[in-house]
Amino acid sequence: MRLRRVSVDWGVGRASLDLRGSGGQAMPIVGVAGENGSGKSMLRQAAIRLFSSSFSDKGEQSFADWKGVNAEVEFDIGSGICTGVMKNGVIVQRLAYTGMKVEDKGLRGGFLSYDNLERSFHSWKHRDYSQGVVGIVLSDLYNKDVRDSFIWVDDFTLGLDSYSARKFLDVLIRKTLEKDNQLVVSCHDKNLLSGIGDDHVRILAGGTNVVDAVLRTLSKPQH
Repeated sequence: MRLRRVSVDWGVGRASLDLRGSGGQAMPIVGVAGENGSGKSMLRQAAIRLFSSSFSDKGEQSFADWKGVNAEVEFDIGSGICTGVMKNGVIVQRLAYTGMKVEDKGLRGGFLSYDNLERSFHSWKHRDYSQGVVGIVLSDLYNKDVRDSFIWVDDFTLGLDSYSARKFLDVLIRKTLEKDNQLVVSCHDKNLLSGIGDDHVRILAGGTNVVDAVLRTLSKPQH
């Protein structure tokens, strides 16, 4: 399973991420750099929500906290391509995918998402959280058999010096490629992504339009 592209528009900002290489195939490793508000976390959350919609048994799935959000995601699933679409927080086109297998010791065709607070979408239990997200990510990759899955680590450099961040990235890449997974890592500083090659780096230059956001607030009727 591979993520090909994802885009999100949250009213006062928008971001898009294309993970395909020059040949049109989704790349196994992609690094994303962008400042706060550029859309890194919004893209990750959009991909999670649209991916998880394929496992919902509801007729219509919506997200109350994303009423003004539009998003689209595209995955390579085996030999086919699946697309999911969200309009104003409502899933209007669900991903046609049922191939994920989650076990106590393994994952096939799934989505693992990590940020600086937690791991989401799957809930393997850990005894030790003292090393933060680094410890959780490495525990999953070393202690679980994760194959043909998509892994997104947001803000992977948080709390790490540059040497440790590069070391962490090296391990992530090695463990991801061992079992035919796809990895996306994001951070603020594009220089910390230099080890994966320029062709694999995406820069988010857009994001939240702070001026528009403030003007919208001021234009609301005052009570």
